[in-house]
Amino acid sequence: MSIKNKNTKEHDVKTHNQREKFLERTRNILEKNKIFFEIFSSVLLALMSITISIVSLALNKRSTEVYEKQLEILENDREPYFTMECKPINGSFEESDYCFTKKLYTITNIGGLISDAYLLEVETWLEIRIPNPESGQLSTYRICFTDLFEKTEGIISLYNEESKEFNFYSRENDKLDKIIHELEIELNKTYSEKNNDWTHTVHISYRDIIIIEYVNYKNESYHQIYQFGNEGKMFLMQDDFLKKSIFLCSINFNENTDKIIQEICKELSTKTGLTINKTAQRKKSFSTFEQNKKEAVSLAKRYLSTMPFSYDGLVEQLETVDNFSHAEAIYGVDNCGADWNEQAVKQANNYLGFSAYSHDKLVENLKLYEKFTHEQALYGADNCGANWNEEAARLAMNYLRTTSFSKNELIKLLEQEGFTHEQAVYGAEQNGY
Repeated sequence: MSIKNKNTKEHDVKTHNQREKFLERTRNILEKNKIFFEIFSSVLLALMSITISIVSLALNKRSTEVYEKQLEILENDREPYFTMECKPINGSFEESDYCFTKKLYTITNIGGLISDAYLLEVETWLEIRIPNPESGQLSTYRICFTDLFEKTEGIISLYNEESKEFNFYSRENDKLDKIIHELEIELNKTYSEKNNDWTHTVHISYRDIIIIEYVNYKNESYHQIYQFGNEGKMFLMQDDFLKKSIFLCSINFNENTDKIIQEICKELSTKTGLTINKTAQRKKSFSTFEQNKKEAVSLAKRYLSTMPFSYDGLVEQLETVDNFSHAEAIYGVDNCGADWNEQAVKQANNYLGFSAYSHDKLVENLKLYEKFTHEQALYGADNCGANWNEEAARLAMNYLRTTSFSKNELIKLLEQEGFTHEQAVYGAEQNGY
């Protein structure tokens, strides 16, 4: 073996031994510090976890703040949505031969943010629809009664920003209903004389109206007209109605009933060009009970030729408007040949021509306001030809014109109006849900 090879081999052995010694020392050091490294690793992992948690919390907080801000913007940006509560107040007072009861109304905004809001006016609008022979359409005239409501702040009622509400009072009695009945009779007499071949009749109804001016959170000013609705709802009136109706005049509701009717007839005469008879209240001059009974029969038939009545409603009409005795009015109604079920059907169709109703709500109105018996009201609702699914869709559309609802909220509202669950679901789905 050469000296060179021998030295190389010795060097390799020496290097190998040194490596082994280094590895051995390293193993000993690692073995001795094993626990330290394990603890250090655990601490490091814990610190990393804490750091990640803190960052996550910060991100979540920021996301929550952004989300809440977006919700706040969306909430404030919504249209105002008003609900109404009505509470009777104890006591009553007499005025112009009528006894009034007083009620407190509270209108609360549960919709978008508004400020600097004012209740400009609370009025009752009388709507008179008169057949027009030339156009074949109904012309609608609008009259404003300004004294059925009292506001708490004099000329205007200020918006309470803290509780988001207005407060005002109404004075309720049966005078308005009597005015409407007498005016319908007077106008139908005149128009039937001038248009014997005309099949339509004069129809009068009313709306309670609230005019509100407000500024939203974007400092945008709005002037809107709302209508009282059922179940404490407020409906934004469409400009369409205002454009299609003709304003006649404003009338003080505290005036004498005959004077109110004469003033309305005068304004209509001016607008239509038709001279309206200002017939005073009928005074009976018949000498015998038999003559009075015949006259009651004749007048009852005339009433039924122009508008539908219930039995009790027609008796009341003959007594209060035409001064027949109770016995004479009963005889006239008993012998006028009316089918009260059919009268209920006609009245049901009148209601459906004006608004959307469920079967149960229509029955309720026929009983409560038109004085039909329960059986007659049921017959009227059952035989008026209404499609209750479509009525639910119509009412749902009316709700959605003023504010937005979720599907479940809309279904619940329709159910509160007397629709079945299936009808309410149909009504919502027909409006895009």
